[in-house]
Amino acid sequence: MRINRDQLLEALEVVKPGLASKELIEQTTSFAFLDGMVVTYNDEISISHPVEGIEFEGAIKAKELYGLLNRIDKKVVSLSISDEGTELLFNAGRIRSGLRLETDIKLPIDEFNVEGAEWKEIKNPSQLRNSIALCAETCATDMSRLKLTCVDIKNNGVIQGSDGFRFLQCLGEALPFTDDEFLLPAHNAVEVSKFEFSSIMVDKGWVHFKNEDVGSIFSCRFIEEEYVDQNIIENVVQFEDPILLPFPKKMIKMIDLVGQFAERKYIMDEKVDVIIEDGHIMLKAETEDTKSWVKNVAAIDTEEKLSFSLTPSLFKNILLLSGHCSINPKRTKIKFSMEIGGDYSWCYVIMLRDPKTD
Repeated sequence: MRINRDQLLEALEVVKPGLASKELIEQTTSFAFLDGMVVTYNDEISISHPVEGIEFEGAIKAKELYGLLNRIDKKVVSLSISDEGTELLFNAGRIRSGLRLETDIKLPIDEFNVEGAEWKEIKNPSQLRNSIALCAETCATDMSRLKLTCVDIKNNGVIQGSDGFRFLQCLGEALPFTDDEFLLPAHNAVEVSKFEFSSIMVDKGWVHFKNEDVGSIFSCRFIEEEYVDQNIIENVVQFEDPILLPFPKKMIKMIDLVGQFAERKYIMDEKVDVIIEDGHIMLKAETEDTKSWVKNVAAIDTEEKLSFSLTPSLFKNILLLSGHCSINPKRTKIKFSMEIGGDYSWCYVIMLRDPKTD
């Protein structure tokens, strides 16, 4: 069988987030090919995507297949199965390879089988992806506070995330599932937000997102718990007689400079400290391994003294939408917010700390 190398690589890229880093469950570090699809599964996520021209079924180690395809420059590769049926034979110009093929697929695919499912169209999928991405950056990483490590997705279109000190809420289009809400672990929500979906289906502890144009499906376990009491949340987001604080126009460049020192494996762990006092705003961050640090200072038109931390990419995205924030009279919290149009709006609240303690 002759396969377009770029098309196969593209399919593997789509399903890669469903691979496990270590194989605690059989074949979770492999690409599984069956029924014209390539599938990955890691006990939290499963992704499937159509592949054209594949005429075999079985599982192949992801590192081996992806590494081989990614390092050749041939547009077409030839694949065949060995006489014993245990190897996928690979031929591309002068390159020959035999990759171990496990014909018995052991992934628990029936656990999240969506055959015959009734998919519901999402009115504004790009809005939902953006809301999930923003809220995921606000979640906690401490598993002792399980619900705060998740993005709360409600069927009325409210998407929320918090780590107990920061809170982000997006209000958008109602979503077509019958449960009131589900909690999506933030590290999985980040991957969901990158997936081009258009439909949704929620069933038996799994939420499934589908790209109707190409037929790919992103399935993810969710946490079956209720989120923080909504009355508490409403108290957090309410501001009376707020004080307006505009940020300098050069803030985006400052975040770009300082943010590179904040880079971590997981975006939720990235942080830039912001200190405002004596008419100046300072951004600072340090690297994880060497503890190298950087500071950047600019003038700001305020006499307030404030100190807080947030994810640099989220800070940048917020400032691109709104160049100012509101401070409550007690100076205990600040809020960024914006009405984007239609039914979509968002607000981001940060609890403040005393600059003298930093």
